Amino acid sequence: MRNRTRIIILTGTCLCLLACFACQTHPESNTPPITETTESENEQPLYVQSLEVNEIGVPYEKLSPKARVPWDLCLYQDYLYVGAGDYDANLSPKVFQRYHTENGTWESCGKVYDEQIHRFIEIGDQLCVPGTDPLGDWSKGNYYILQQDAFSLYRVIPNAIHTFDIVEYDGKLFVGNGVSAGKYPVEVSEVGSDSFTQVIFYKNDHALDTRAFTEIRVYDFFICNDTLYAFLTLDAERSVYRYENGAFVYDNLWTYKLVWVRDEIHVPIWAKVSHNNTVYLTTGLLYATNDLNTFTAIDVGNTQRITDILVYDDVVYALGYCKLDTGIYENRIFRLSEQQAVLVASFQNQAPAISFARDESTWYFGLSAPAAGCMISASIE
Repeated sequence: MRNRTRIIILTGTCLCLLACFACQTHPESNTPPITETTESENEQPLYVQSLEVNEIGVPYEKLSPKARVPWDLCLYQDYLYVGAGDYDANLSPKVFQRYHTENGTWESCGKVYDEQIHRFIEIGDQLCVPGTDPLGDWSKGNYYILQQDAFSLYRVIPNAIHTFDIVEYDGKLFVGNGVSAGKYPVEVSEVGSDSFTQVIFYKNDHALDTRAFTEIRVYDFFICNDTLYAFLTLDAERSVYRYENGAFVYDNLWTYKLVWVRDEIHVPIWAKVSHNNTVYLTTGLLYATNDLNTFTAIDVGNTQRITDILVYDDVVYALGYCKLDTGIYENRIFRLSEQQAVLVASFQNQAPAISFARDESTWYFGLSAPAAGCMISASIE
């Protein structure tokens, strides 16, 4: 008898990121094909679960189809929190929406003063959200903290046109921003303080001059080997800087090390996790690194895009999809270990899954589809 697993799927609008390749055609990338299951000399082949689905609701049904895209899902204290909006098209979700996983009901949990809910981040015992694109003026950027069942706004980040990431490191809170020419895209404060200070970037022993650039953004932070790194975009140049002695110092160039997939996802790195001194990230294609300098492209066979990554119960999972000849999408869940991928579950749908979450017995998926905003659940034996 197969294990019982409950599956829940959320759908947004159909993204242009959907590849038009059939499953029999591997997209152009630096990742060669792999088999769907693997076995060692001492292991049995891993069972690949086939998941069935049923509708459960539409969290952002009043928004336009483009604004319903569930960019991120987060399970936190019996609730599933769902991202939405579109900061590129300036379509705000207006309110936060969450799903009670025990009683199956939807509710709002605070106002959104930004154009998009891009990601949910746990800092200590608090759930935080970076303010991706403030509705107000650009004098200060936003972030949110979940307090007493609703998100509270903190409009305290200087110079932040966008805020993409938040991380706690060495007792300090770092925020990664998009800023105007001549400024630096990281601000830092003591944890619990609303007073932020700009962090200087150095390259070749000189303070980095950003005056000639249009796009100056830190989209992501990484902690690798106990060191904090900032992923910096200066127009077309992409590189990482390491934090030392109160400043970010140039480490290495990423522009040509990774394949950057330009679809409807508005950020270069779609998802990331750190686990057992390995950083896994997806740009649409899946990579692993132990030092943020040398990367391994992880085989996922003819899977065309890897859209999300998470850690649950000390196991790393990746979500991806392949479009079949019939036009239906096969969505796939991989287990990642030692920089290898093993397919563990899949389901077919008219849309690809772009985000997922999991608890003890339930998978949750965010889909982009023509049936904009439809949410689906299922269980299998």
